[in-house]
Amino acid sequence: MEGYFPVLLRLEDKPCLVVGGGSVAERRIASLLEARAKVKVVSPEMTETIGLWAREGRIEALQRPYLPEDQAGMYLVIAATDNASVNDRVLELARRHNRAVNMAERPELGDFIVPSVVRRGKLVIAVSTLGASPTVAASVRRQIEACFGEEYETYLDFLSEFRLRTQEQVQDTRLRQELYRSVLQENVLEKIKNGEFEEWKSRIMSQMGNPHPSVPASTSGGKACAKL
Repeated sequence: MEGYFPVLLRLEDKPCLVVGGGSVAERRIASLLEARAKVKVVSPEMTETIGLWAREGRIEALQRPYLPEDQAGMYLVIAATDNASVNDRVLELARRHNRAVNMAERPELGDFIVPSVVRRGKLVIAVSTLGASPTVAASVRRQIEACFGEEYETYLDFLSEFRLRTQEQVQDTRLRQELYRSVLQENVLEKIKNGEFEEWKSRIMSQMGNPHPSVPASTSGGKACAKL
């Protein structure tokens, strides 16, 4: 296995530089914005979407050729131009100053790979072939998207809320664990898809103040995804 360490970076308010203004750069910028990074983009030409983000004040956009000083103070750098010479200069300077750098067109040369990602609220699933085949990574991502639908966002928000509520209101550690296991055995995802979730959730949460709270037994368990 190649020497990569899978990790999720907290980039909120971190300064990140994207050199390039085409479709690949646009996708990288979109991911950085989703992570709430402070994004600076440098490129003589930019897509309409990148220009719109600049006009909205979501990014800092410098419509000119890349300069070495553009990297000053950056937390990480992404080289995403169609000019190999420019990308190499971005890489060389970033390495000299120990900045993490991604080479969009030749990821094996950089310090990190941007994976194909499925997001369902708090559920984040990253897929990578370590640069061997982005097409395969995208295909696997689509399979995962079909398996893990939008209902997972509601599901995980509920589990997070339920866990916090039990920690606050149920003092017995063993009982808290039993309650959490009981909820996990419920087919909550089907309740969400069938429109039964809010009523069920209300009944569950209302019991948290009882001396002996419980989760009503369910005859249906969770379903594994047959597509994976």
